[in-house]
Amino acid sequence: MAEKQMEEVVTIDCKRVVSWFKHEDPQFTELYRRMQTSFADENYGYRVCLHEAAHAVFMELDGIKNVRFTGPEIIYDRTIDRCVGAGGRATGDDQPEVEITDEYIFKRTMQMAAGGVALRMLGERKGKPRGRAVITETLKDCIARILRQTMNRWKPFGNVRKKQ
Repeated sequence: MAEKQMEEVVTIDCKRVVSWFKHEDPQFTELYRRMQTSFADENYGYRVCLHEAAHAVFMELDGIKNVRFTGPEIIYDRTIDRCVGAGGRATGDDQPEVEITDEYIFKRTMQMAAGGVALRMLGERKGKPRGRAVITETLKDCIARILRQTMNRWKPFGNVRKKQ
């Protein structure tokens, strides 16, 4: 019996799976199918974008240059012998000259946490947001709330969000 071909709703970068010859591995095939199914849901794509945008906003506030988005992608991680998927990723230029201080660690932690916090705050809203204007306002609201809550909790570092 022939296997039913799945409709591709989003292009998933799989070159780091193919380069390891793992693109016919059943674990890869199942992960690819699950990711396509997830992205077929418009709200899933919206949540991925909101999550990554929250990371990016904090990265830019902290002075990281050339913040950009990649994904979705599936890679093969040879250390665990598994294919691993990512719906999206916000990245920026490396900062090799940066001094590792408590403030720097705090900023990086905020950048990493922002995506999950934004989604949690979105979950507190009633109804399902739709449209570009609603997405923009939701993101602005989430970021403003994160900043207010953070500044109230982290007085020892002063206003670590102030651009210099």
